[in-house]
Amino acid sequence: MLLSSCQTGPFFEKNSIIPSQEWEKAFQPEFQFEVQDTTALYDVFLNIRHSPYYRYTDLFLSTSELRPDSTEIIDSVRGISLADPEGKWLGKSSGHLYERTVIWGADYRFLDTGIYTLQIRHQMDDPVLIGINDIGFKIVKK
Repeated sequence: MLLSSCQTGPFFEKNSIIPSQEWEKAFQPEFQFEVQDTTALYDVFLNIRHSPYYRYTDLFLSTSELRPDSTEIIDSVRGISLADPEGKWLGKSSGHLYERTVIWGADYRFLDTGIYTLQIRHQMDDPVLIGINDIGFKIVKK
């Protein structure tokens, strides 16, 4: 989501394991965190770990943000490149997994204090998406 700045660690970071690397459309990982500072800016990143068995070069996702006042913001589908046009995986390799961290939102400001819930879903045509190991968010306070 957002780019990193001079901070020792993330404000929030959590990943959700995709059972058996088979991401069913109905499975929508959810992440909750509390915001107490509405004056700060944050960079929001999306973490993706996948195996070489993932059969596409891109991953299309959508997210929803449930705010403390019960307002829900749905983000449209975004394509994230996991491989270059020649099929070489982008990101860091660790054994049989590839890790890609991309900015989801830069200089993001949370409008209210309280509990926020982020939810993510895949928007690929496959009812079961093979090869995604885990997915999550990292939020860095600037």
